[in-house]
Amino acid sequence: MFVRESINENAYVELYLLDTIYDDNSQKDSLPILLVLPGGGYRYTSYREAQPIAIAANSNNMHAAVLHYTDIKEDINISIDQLVEEVRTTIEFISTFAKEKFIDMDKLNVIGFSAGGHLAATCNNRLNNLINKVVLAYPAIGFSEVANQLYLTDLEKLDEEGQAAAKLFLQDPILEVSDKCKDTFIWMTYTDDVVPADGVLKYAQKMREFNVPLELHFFGHGGHGLSLAKENTAVFPGQVIPRISSWVELMDSWLKL
Repeated sequence: MFVRESINENAYVELYLLDTIYDDNSQKDSLPILLVLPGGGYRYTSYREAQPIAIAANSNNMHAAVLHYTDIKEDINISIDQLVEEVRTTIEFISTFAKEKFIDMDKLNVIGFSAGGHLAATCNNRLNNLINKVVLAYPAIGFSEVANQLYLTDLEKLDEEGQAAAKLFLQDPILEVSDKCKDTFIWMTYTDDVVPADGVLKYAQKMREFNVPLELHFFGHGGHGLSLAKENTAVFPGQVIPRISSWVELMDSWLKL
């Protein structure tokens, strides 16, 4: 079952819900759902980190939803608070299908990619009462010092969208980590040339300080924005890396713990 619904005048959610009735008309048990927050630097939501991730979740017997949250091309003044509220509204919308489609809302997990990872980590801080577990794929976290430098001293070097993005990244999820955060799984490549490994390591250390269960995977080589690291999400051959594509199975086994 596929559903597309507007959250507000800009944001919309796509639901990829599995069939819940067997051939003999018996009902399936409730299944977890994976809420996907694509990346795109807050300038857009990447199609490579949207439908393909939802389909991968379905293949692992999970319902899925993709939130195409408001980007700065649609609203140059969009704030982190407003984006978190879009996630909250999306979760409320998903819950309206819980009984009919056998969605286990106690197992609503969130995955975010790059800027979507920044948003997912922020939601782990602020919406943890609605979330079961969080997955961060090459998350754009630990950027506050860089963003602060850009925003305060080099603002004239940025276009309007760059200024808006820097303002969003100023709100660093690391600064809000608490013992209320939910179990977190992170993966990225050590040679990522967009998201520095240092920021993720700082985040992991902060989670450790608050005794938040964390699983962290660094793949030795590879760039940013790999998505599934398979042919169906690659825009050039270097994004097809079979070793890294194993992150989906690693995540799936972790979600089932």
